Amino acid sequence: FLSSLAAGMTVRYFPLFFIHRYGVNPTALTVLFTISTVVVTAWAALAKFVATKVTKNRVTAAASFRFFGAMCMFYMAFAPGAAANFYPMAAAFIMRMAFMNSTFGLTRSVIMDHVPSSQRARWNAVESVTGFTWAGSAVVGGVIADHSGYRSVFAITASITVVAALLSAPAAFMVRDAVFASAEEYQKRGEAGGSTPPPAPSQPVQVHAAHDVGGTSAPENASLYARPDASAVIRARDESMATVHAAEDASPGREAVET
Repeated sequence: FLSSLAAGMTVRYFPLFFIHRYGVNPTALTVLFTISTVVVTAWAALAKFVATKVTKNRVTAAASFRFFGAMCMFYMAFAPGAAANFYPMAAAFIMRMAFMNSTFGLTRSVIMDHVPSSQRARWNAVESVTGFTWAGSAVVGGVIADHSGYRSVFAITASITVVAALLSAPAAFMVRDAVFASAEEYQKRGEAGGSTPPPAPSQPVQVHAAHDVGGTSAPENASLYARPDASAVIRARDESMATVHAAEDASPGREAVET
């Protein structure tokens, strides 16, 4: 909510800022926004990588990206002298757009994973109200820009964005993201004493139900192969059954029956 409120104060005035401050023509402005869109797409993939490989938490990754986006806004608000020229300012604008707009997939997935299906319509309604707030805050941003200039709006927007990122930080402890690269990584964690539950397989698992492994039935094999740690479970089961068969072969009763 706060991030949308802050963005609404500024986003609509970026074109006017570049036109009035730097005399950018419509063609250059279109190129600038096109480049920012392409970079946002690349940064969305980077946000996913950070969430799965670096922070192992989607909320932490989203909050970090928004914090960096706020730093770009602070640069645009307070850059002095030569640093306030068009090209450094355009680069800061592109990076701000990339960091702020590449996290929607992460935050959306968190909501869908932790909200019951019966309540998702309610959350969609909340998002609609958030969009209305984004549009309404543009009026506030315009009033501030008329009285104090665009840089004052940038500074206020960056400050609200930092507050929103800090307020979302506690949610990182409530969202459990068991993201592992493979079943082998989970197995290593389990051997080291980790207690994180195994993640659900992200791809359909090919089950060879026609083969009877270790004397078990096909349905049991299907459930074993569907587990992320299937190889470790099947190996432990086969070793256990081999031990049982060896004990039966060495027992006196078995020898008497065979003779």
